[in-house]
Amino acid sequence: EYEEIKHHPQDGYDLLVKKLGFPALTVILYANEKALFARLRSRDENDSDLDKVKKAKEKYEKMVFFCEKYKMPYMVVDTSNLTPDQTVELIMKRIEGRA
Repeated sequence: EYEEIKHHPQDGYDLLVKKLGFPALTVILYANEKALFARLRSRDENDSDLDKVKKAKEKYEKMVFFCEKYKMPYMVVDTSNLTPDQTVELIMKRIEGRA
C-alpha cells in the first residue's frame, strides 16, 4: 500500500479518510519559505529537508484542497513570525472563538 500512496498522494488522503475517519478539526501550520528555511537550518545545517522548502507552498495547497474536498473543518495558522507558545495560544483562541 505504501508504494501506491507514494506515487499517488491523493490515494493516500483517501486511504486516511477511509481508515481513520474525519477529525473534529484539522490545523494546518503554515510558515513562509524564509521561516521554514531558518527553522530547518537552525536544527541542522545539512538537513535533507532544506531542499524541500521550495515545494512547501504546493504541499500546503494540497492540504487545504484535501480538507475542502472532504468538507472537513480546518484552520490555517501562519506560524512564520510566532513562537510555539504563541502558536498554541492563537489556535486556542480561534477554537474558543476569540480570534
